[in-house]
Amino acid sequence: MAIDCGTAMTMTDTSTTANRTLNSTSNWTTHLTTSNFTTGALSWIRADVSLVHGYESGAVNVTGRLLLNNGSASPEQQLFCQGIGGNKAFGAHNMSWTWYNVGAGTHHVDLEVINKSSGTTGITCYFHPGSTGLPDQLMVTYHA
Repeated sequence: MAIDCGTAMTMTDTSTTANRTLNSTSNWTTHLTTSNFTTGALSWIRADVSLVHGYESGAVNVTGRLLLNNGSASPEQQLFCQGIGGNKAFGAHNMSWTWYNVGAGTHHVDLEVINKSSGTTGITCYFHPGSTGLPDQLMVTYHA
C-alpha cells in the first residue's frame, strides 16, 4: 500500500570537505546541518548520509546520529572504526533514518558524530580526493 501525501517529493542536501577531529573526550559534535525546509502536511522525512573515508589513530569507534529539529534522534549507528594500515578506517560510512508522522512546518536535520573509544582520534572527511572534492554529504527527502 502506497502513502500518498498529495505533493511531490523534494530534496535538500548539504556537504563538507572539511576535516573534523574527534578525540575520545569529544562530546556529540554537529558535522552537517541542512538548511531549513518546509513541509505542508503530516508526512515523513528521510535522511541519508554518505561519508568519505575517515582517519583513525587507535581503535576508534566513530558513531553518528541524526536529529530532527534538535530533538527527535535516530538510533546511533557506527560510521567507522579502526582499519588495517594506512589509517583508513573501516565502516559503512553511511546511515539512513526516516521519521514518520512529522507535522507540517519548518524543519532541519543535523548529523552529529562522536568518537566513543578512549585514547584514540578519529577524523571525518579525511581521505576525500582533493582534486575531485568528493564530500561528506547529508541528503534529506520530504513532501513539500
